[in-house]
Amino acid sequence: MEETVEEFEDSGMDSLTVSLYQMDLDRAQFLLRSYLRIRLQKVSQIVYYGYCVYDWV
Repeated sequence: MEETVEEFEDSGMDSLTVSLYQMDLDRAQFLLRSYLRIRLQKVSQIVYYGYCVYDWV
């Protein structure tokens, strides 16, 4: 993804367009990381609950 932004910069595309494209990529990465972080927290809570309640070992 970031290679594409660099290619746009090198090709002489308008800097505003490149900046908007980079901002959109950053937003998508933030959303994906946030989603994965929340999923990992939920899985961790379920595992912790299983250890406490059911004595999983």
